[in-house]
Amino acid sequence: LAISEKLLRDLWVYSFAVDREISGSGEGHGPASNLVITTPLHLLKQQGNYVNTVLDMDAVTRLIEQYITTGKDPETLRFWYHSHAYHPVFFSDQDRITIRKLSAGMPVCVAGVVNHKGESAWEVVIEDAIRYSFTLRIPGPRPTKDETDRVRPYIDTVLTALPHQAPHGELTW
Repeated sequence: LAISEKLLRDLWVYSFAVDREISGSGEGHGPASNLVITTPLHLLKQQGNYVNTVLDMDAVTRLIEQYITTGKDPETLRFWYHSHAYHPVFFSDQDRITIRKLSAGMPVCVAGVVNHKGESAWEVVIEDAIRYSFTLRIPGPRPTKDETDRVRPYIDTVLTALPHQAPHGELTW
């Protein structure tokens, strides 16, 4: 598995730009033995709070339709990501359900989670049977204000707030 440095940077910047969870999809190219996860990242319409993100399924459907109508292979949408702004990176029980649903129809599926510290956790599922998990520190300095200011207007158009389940102070490390 290879993950482009630009994709890692974009994930960290998206995560760092907001204080809530966000999620989306990206592309994976090549066979399972030589898979490359690359940009573009698709940040879709969704709701989120400090501990949850819910993608708008109509937006997911529109993305798949867009791939089909423009001649792109929708099966390249093999990567699902989300953020844990203020807490450690791990896959919750709900995340594992999402990964199981996504990987059911794919020969290979990759999931990633990032946080404000630049930590990331990854899971690769091959043929819905082989699972490989690892963590990765995203290289480079923390995102700058210029980087987050550049993506925040776009994030604001797709992310709406879910009711908070716990006070912000209880979720920080």
